[in-house]
Amino acid sequence: MKYFTKKIKSENLKKVVDDSLSYLSNNMKKDGMFIYEYNPQTSTISEKYNMLRHIGTVYSMYSALNLSKNSIKIFDKANLGFEFSNKFLKSETTNCSTYKFIEYNGIIKLGGTALHLIALIEKNKIIPNENNYKLMMELGNFITWMQSSDGKFQSKYSLINQYFYPHNSLYYPSQAILALIRLYKIDKKEEWLKSIINGVDYLINVRDKNLGYSENLNDHWLIIALNELLEVEKNEIYIKHLRLLTHRIIKSNPVNDEKSVRNYKNFTIGQIATRAEGLAASVSLELQLNNISNCKQLISELENLLFFCFHFQYSKENNWDLNRLFPQAIGGFRKSIDNPVIRIDNVQHAISATQNLYKIYGAL
Repeated sequence: MKYFTKKIKSENLKKVVDDSLSYLSNNMKKDGMFIYEYNPQTSTISEKYNMLRHIGTVYSMYSALNLSKNSIKIFDKANLGFEFSNKFLKSETTNCSTYKFIEYNGIIKLGGTALHLIALIEKNKIIPNENNYKLMMELGNFITWMQSSDGKFQSKYSLINQYFYPHNSLYYPSQAILALIRLYKIDKKEEWLKSIINGVDYLINVRDKNLGYSENLNDHWLIIALNELLEVEKNEIYIKHLRLLTHRIIKSNPVNDEKSVRNYKNFTIGQIATRAEGLAASVSLELQLNNISNCKQLISELENLLFFCFHFQYSKENNWDLNRLFPQAIGGFRKSIDNPVIRIDNVQHAISATQNLYKIYGAL
């Protein structure tokens, strides 16, 4: 891009991702479980676990593999993590169709199954395997089964009680749509596309109907999904809504520049990194549309967010007074300025946002 100056060196982005992947690899148990939460300050490990965040973290390891110095090790660890989540894969057959889904602690979360499909598709890009396609279709079958005729996706289901929970997740429907978009790129089945369009229309026309530019709705998964949907289904309404969601992110952006980091104690790494993921997808669209002025503004916002993120990473360069004493923390991201705890999904989102800026730089 003419007259564009990068604020962050590409090699620094690569190092952040590589260190993050090493953290995840070093903090995975022999059975494929991660150390879900680690507090370097007290050297304590949390006993709780979140399967959805486990799967999302595995996906981030697959997707950022090319930025690792030890890609073979990271791939092996990602496979180990994938096989751990596969242990919770359940199956139902109805009307000659097989549905597969992730059930954990008696609950089936739409987002967990969607992320498992996304991770499987990413894994299959690295080493294609014909056996994976059948599972992809069966996971897709379950995702579409969770959708009502009006396009709304149910978020949680109890198989034992045959009961949909009233909980409406902000992110699960968009994760489901993204999973189906990526499945549709592999298998041009009209059922997938119909479900995608109905789901997107519901989110835009029902869930987000009365939301204006002033509201704060950080559904970064929908921005990512809309960007990818526009590759196969051109629609000005999708572009308009993507830009609306992007505007909300910018309006709620707590980082004005890279020097303002310590003035924002109320924001977590997760809140910042997910905003960055959304902006990265928006940049991708504006690059495709050759909208240079929008690109420059969005990239600047994205860079500022990532400057903020990098302050949260335990490294030899960032002096949190803990990394020298606890090497296990190196590469992880503390939850906030006041909270030293490292949680796997915060690392996941930081990886995704950082590698996306790396890709953007490569496309300029």
